[in-house]
Amino acid sequence: MTFEYELALHPMEGNPSNFELTLLAPMPSFRLAGQAQITVLVDIPSSNSLAINSQVLEAVGHQFDPATGIATGEVPKVVEQDYGLRKIIGWNWQSDLFFRVHYRYQLFSFKKW
Repeated sequence: MTFEYELALHPMEGNPSNFELTLLAPMPSFRLAGQAQITVLVDIPSSNSLAINSQVLEAVGHQFDPATGIATGEVPKVVEQDYGLRKIIGWNWQSDLFFRVHYRYQLFSFKKW
C-alpha cells in the first residue's frame, strides 16, 4: 500500500525564506499488522546547488498517541543525505509518526561581469 502526499509549502510568516512541513502520517490511529513498517521520505533542495539550496533547521519524528494527542518519544532518522541536488530525510516506524521538517532556502545572486 502506498500513500503519497504532495504539498505546496508557503513561506513562514515573518521570514519568507523559511518553510515548515508538519504532518501526522499517514493518519491518526493507523495500525499495521505484524512487523510491517511505514517509511516517510521527505526530499528538499540540497546544499549542493549554486542557485537554490536549503539548510535544514530541524528534522524530527515522534511517536504520536492519538488517545491523548501528544507527540512522545523521538523516532530516529534512517537517512539524512544529499543525493545530487536533493536532500533526502527519512524515518521508519510502525504507527502514528508525527514529523516536522523546518528548512530555509538560500538564494544566491550572480553578478554580471
